[in-house]
Amino acid sequence: MNNRDSAEDFLLFLSELSLTDIIVAKEIYEQQKNMVPYYQPTDNEFNELETVKRAGWENLQNMCNLNDVEFRISLIKLARSGLIAEIMGVLLGYRGGVYTITPAFKKLMKLIAYANEPLFEHRLK
Repeated sequence: MNNRDSAEDFLLFLSELSLTDIIVAKEIYEQQKNMVPYYQPTDNEFNELETVKRAGWENLQNMCNLNDVEFRISLIKLARSGLIAEIMGVLLGYRGGVYTITPAFKKLMKLIAYANEPLFEHRLK
């Protein structure tokens, strides 16, 4: 049983998230859903951190209308659930606190999109 595409797995870790956490996750996903999955370490102009910042990371907290503590709690819970991961690395002036969506998050969103297709209900019958 190596198949980890099951909806039950996603429901298990999503059950710990609040509505606020899910709203933050949605905003992060909307900003980052079209990012490339891998960056070359030698590409100084286009790295993951810069791409996430250009997508609007700095405005995310205000978009979600959260104070510092609420926003940080949501980020920690989303990271713990495996939906986002903190960008790590030695980058000039970077002290952490910026996150990127994970492959698991992309897989979850594909599952949600599939479940919203009109034929999905018909296929279940």
